[in-house]
Amino acid sequence: MNNKYLIAYGFLILLGIGIFVTLNQKRPPNPFDNSPIPLPTSAPTAAATSPSSSAVTPPPITKLLIEDTQVGTGSPAASGNTITVNYTGMFVNGKVFDSSQGREPLTVEIGTGKVIAGWDQGIIGMKVGGRRRLIIPPSLAYGEKGAGGVIPPNAALIFDIDLLEVK
Repeated sequence: MNNKYLIAYGFLILLGIGIFVTLNQKRPPNPFDNSPIPLPTSAPTAAATSPSSSAVTPPPITKLLIEDTQVGTGSPAASGNTITVNYTGMFVNGKVFDSSQGREPLTVEIGTGKVIAGWDQGIIGMKVGGRRRLIIPPSLAYGEKGAGGVIPPNAALIFDIDLLEVK
């Protein structure tokens, strides 16, 4: 009779240990997770705390990053098309520098150098009804010169773009 209780208690202890180990294991990341990617900034993220430590700066943005936050179903934009978009432009720290929200949407020919290279490259293939985030390195934006006292030299830019029409 005591052996039955001993076996039952042993089984319960092993079961409890198995549950504890399972709950404390690290799970692999979800491949279908569409949460936003963290953006690098040009400012240091950690201050020096002692003479022997130094500030940590994230790597600069050096290539065009494209994130479709909503895929459209209409006609895709191609080089030479005239597109109509609503957009919001911001710096990597989130500060908005320009937006068409509350104004007329922007209509412009795409892929022919009429807008910054990041737009020419980043909007191609976007479909009407879609929303896309472009993270544009300085080399595909306004580069070393900046723009009109609004965009500083060597600034990476972020644009959230809603494609309304393609002609």
